Amino acid sequence: MLLLLTILCAHAEWQEIATSTGCTIYKGSLEADIQPIRAMCEWNVPLQQVQEILSDQRRQVATFSTLRQSVPLDPPMAAPPTGTQWAYQVHGVSGAPEREVVVKITSEQTESGWRQSWTRAEDQSELIGLVEIQTNDGFWELTATDRNTTQLTYETRYKDAGRLPERIGRAFQISRAKQMLTELATSAEVH
Repeated sequence: MLLLLTILCAHAEWQEIATSTGCTIYKGSLEADIQPIRAMCEWNVPLQQVQEILSDQRRQVATFSTLRQSVPLDPPMAAPPTGTQWAYQVHGVSGAPEREVVVKITSEQTESGWRQSWTRAEDQSELIGLVEIQTNDGFWELTATDRNTTQLTYETRYKDAGRLPERIGRAFQISRAKQMLTELATSAEVH
């Protein structure tokens, strides 16, 4: 199945750039000055184990080292398996100013699993003056297989308003995706 997903990505103008922790990572064609990133993984863990991490803002902050804060702007802290919530987030890495954004997070059951998508919210009035993230769109999609494995697709488009040259920002985004997938696999006890 992962081979089929890999072939589909290749035909959609996605270029394979790395492998990490049971994942193949691709970059898409530039969209204006934004580098789309996609990862396709197959992990030897039940879908529910990964979903529990991704559906809980506290667990995401504990899992992803670049996500410094994710504070729901409406209760509850752990989003239900389906529904919409808004969250104030702070992203950061050592040696660079922290970035902030308010995102709209939508979670839904799918025919074969679960999907969580996020996008920069229209209302950014909760920002406190850090470097503003201009684009933060993406999704996690989890599909259960009949082999008790989870196929994970991760896709993101990210751009901040900082002063980092675009090519360095794109390189950071690729390394950040690899790091996040490794951190998620570790937290979900992928082996």
